[in-house]
This record gives sequence, structure tokens and C-alpha cells, in this order.
Amino acid sequence: MSATMKFMFFFLLYKVFNANCFMAFGYHLNAPVVGVASNPGYPWVHAMVANPQNSAISSNLLRSSINPTTFLSRLYNTIHTFYVNNYFNYYTSAQTDIIKKYFGPDAPSVRELEKNISLVIVNSHLASDGVKPSTPAFIKVGGIHIQNDGANESLGEFQQWLDESKNGFIYFAFGSMTQLETFPTDVIQALFKSFEKINPIRVLMKSSEPENLPFSLPNNTRTFSWISQLAVLKHKNIRAAIIHGGAKGIQETIMCGVPLIGVPLFADQFFNVDFPVKSKMAIKIDLSDLNEKTMDNALYEVLNNPIYSESAKKMSKKFNDRPMSPMDTACYWIEYIMRNGGDTLRSPAVNLYWWEVALIDVYELIFIPFIFLIVLFIYTIAISFSKSTNIQDEELETPNLIFYNGIEGTEGIIEGIEAKITQTTTITKKKSGLTTNKVSCYDESLNNAVDTLTFVCEQKSMTNNFIIFGQHVAAQLEKLPLEKSIFLQEKIQSLLTKARFSNSSIYRKFDDETNYDNS
Repeated sequence: MSATMKFMFFFLLYKVFNANCFMAFGYHLNAPVVGVASNPGYPWVHAMVANPQNSAISSNLLRSSINPTTFLSRLYNTIHTFYVNNYFNYYTSAQTDIIKKYFGPDAPSVRELEKNISLVIVNSHLASDGVKPSTPAFIKVGGIHIQNDGANESLGEFQQWLDESKNGFIYFAFGSMTQLETFPTDVIQALFKSFEKINPIRVLMKSSEPENLPFSLPNNTRTFSWISQLAVLKHKNIRAAIIHGGAKGIQETIMCGVPLIGVPLFADQFFNVDFPVKSKMAIKIDLSDLNEKTMDNALYEVLNNPIYSESAKKMSKKFNDRPMSPMDTACYWIEYIMRNGGDTLRSPAVNLYWWEVALIDVYELIFIPFIFLIVLFIYTIAISFSKSTNIQDEELETPNLIFYNGIEGTEGIIEGIEAKITQTTTITKKKSGLTTNKVSCYDESLNNAVDTLTFVCEQKSMTNNFIIFGQHVAAQLEKLPLEKSIFLQEKIQSLLTKARFSNSSIYRKFDDETNYDNS
């Protein structure tokens, strides 16, 4: 090649999967890079153009369920997507060394090249994998591999056999990579028995090496090594298809409105089968559960329940209803970035961290003050409760002292009042010295009791302790003779009445003459 020759490269078309180091050619040639995915796109493909991967409403391609429906499924979907993206980034980071080795030390890293991709075209459509949010740089062209409707393609030797299948036929194929002959013999035998039961409905089955099959074919079954799948699916007598769930095979059955039985084997096939199952146009059988009974049940449902054929027709209508063909859509957007620049459709979210895209830092700024206030409120309540408890404890301790003092005071009341009862007799006997000291002692005891009783009466908040005090007085009164007990109760009631009216203290002294007269 002459050194003076110059070439202009309009864009670089590259299949995005796991060798993203090839994007360095776009950097070297100064041409926009357009990525192409043959499926709806693995999680790391979405990340290249910052296409939203909302784990609350859609699963990533490597999961078996298309839509999370519970909290646990959303949690698992979020963790799984995060794990897969970081797993991919970790094991492909070594490609940066390869890029710098062949394109120079100043060449960008593989992560930087991924952020500079201009467009990603994916084999996806809302009728095949549901409604999902997407950025303008994530172009969905589901069914782009279908270039014609298959109506003009000949089925060769099978044409007449299928045309004569008046009761219809089942199409069975597990793609070009999977060979039926390698299946366990018990699975093959189960399939053949199920096919034989639906006779006179026929079965057209793919087998690359039919001579290696362990059993003879049922009478209603024929094999083929290669055939136009689209032409078969378009045949008027087809009743259902049994496929492994490849993205293109699923889209072809949806396009043709054929109900199906999906037996996913690996990778994205579980995801691909899930949406038709949820749309009631398909039945899923796990490979581990593939046996005669499960196949019998699935065939019976698909062939006899009209909901599957009706749902398949509805999905076919959605799939084919679009403003332009998938190929025209892809061409338009490639030409769009050529006219307007490779970064025209690039989302600004490409340059943000995942927590910035999810607004986690913003939510922290908003909610942390609220969380602080809530914690402060709880702390304040806890402190107030703790102080209230301490006050109650103190109140319980103080009445204990009052209680014990009250016991002494009660005895003093009783003794003092008894002194008043016996005072008249004592004076009459004129034993002045001894009697005076005794009366004086009783008077002092009575005064102490009155002080104690007064203190208790003034403690409005110590109702329980006053009740205890009263109960103790009652217990002491029960030990006395009835006449004396009644008399003392009247005196105690008199003391309480005076305390209520005084508002400050109980009179410490009785009118001796009055008391003597009352005695």
C-alpha cells in the first residue's frame, strides 16, 4: 500500500460481546464505532451507552426471569447485574495492555473506548422482550436478520409432506449448534413416545445425523439436516414449534404467530423464552424436567388450548407493526451519526459513576438530616423517659423513709392518743412527778406523730405511700379493743380534717380542756 494513499472511514461496525479491544481501530482511524449485538444486549453492553438497567422492572439478559415481581427477585436482580458488570470489567481489563502494545502507549484504555462508542444496535423488540427504558444510542432492531417473509422459499422434498399434513404438524429444532443425537437416550425415547401419541399430527424434526439416533423414528415424524426455518414457520399447516429459545428463533416464531414450547439450554435462552411464556403464547420445560409426561402435557396444552394460538397472533401483530423495517431503522441511525457526529446520541450519564446516576449522593444529602432529626428525637425521648424513671425511683425511695417514719409516727399517734385517754385518771391519782413526765412523753410522741402525718398529707404526689401509711395505721388499730379503736379512728380523722383546712400543717397541740371534756 502506498504511503501517499489515504482512506476515509465513515464508521467502524463491530460486534459487541467480550473483545472490546477491537474498538481501538475506531480510535486509530478516527471513525465512530457502531456496536452490533445479535441479542437484546448483555449487561455490559447497556453500560457502554449508559442505557438504563432498571432492576425493578427488567432483568438482565443472563437471568432466567424477564421481569422481577417480588422484593427478593428485585434484590437478586440488582446484585446479579452489579456482579456481572464488575465480573466482566475485571476479566477484560487486561485488554488495555493489548491496546497499548499495538496502538501505542497513548492509546485509551478499553474502558475509555467503551465510553466513546457512538451507537449500539441490538436485536430486540418490545414484542419479544417487553417494554424497557432506553437511551437514543441504544437502537432496537428486533428481527433484523429476517430479510424476507419466507413465502417464496421452497421446502424441497418436505413441501409435499407438509402440504399433506391436514391435521397440522409440529416443528422441532434446537438450532445449528445442538445435536439431538447427543441427548441422553431416555430423553430421546421420551420425545419419540410423546410424538407418537399426537399422531395423525406430524412432526418435522432437525437431526444432523439421524442414523445415530438410538431409536427408530415414530411413523408421524421426519428428520431434516437443514431447512429454511422461516419458510416452515410460515406454512399454513403448522400448529406449534418446539425450540431451544435462541433469540432469532424466538423472534421468527413471534413474527409468524406460532405458539411454541421452549426448552432453554444455556446463556440468554432462559431469558428469551420467559417473555413468550408470560404472554401466554409459550410453555417452558426445563431440560432437567424434560420427560414423556412433561412433553405430553405441553403438547396437549399448546394444541388444544386456544389461548396460545390467539396470544401468538397478538404478539405477531405487535412485532410487525413498526414505522420502518429493522434494516431501514439501523441504516437511518448509522447515517444520522455520520451526518451529525459520533457523540450526537451519547448520553451524559456515560461520564457519571453509577451512584451519581442513581442519585444516591443526592438522596443522602436529602435524607441524612431527616435521619439525624429522627435519631435526635428518639434520643430525646429516651433521655426524658430515663429521667422520668429516675424521678419515680427517687419518689419510691423517699416514701420508704416516710413509711418507716410513718410506722413510728403511727405508734406515736396511738400512744399519744392513749395518753389523752388515760390523762384524766392519772391526774386524779395525783402522781404528779411520774405522771407529768409520762404525759409529757406522750405529748412529745403525739407531736412527732402529728408532724409525720402532716408531712405525708402535704405530699400530694405521694398518694400510694400515704395509702401504705394508712393501711399500717389500720393494722395497728385492729390490735386494740373495739371501743378504744373506734375512739382513736375519730381522733385520726380529726387530725386529717384539720390538715385539709390548715393547708400548711396540722395543729400540733390539742385543747387539753376540750380533750379532757371529750374523754
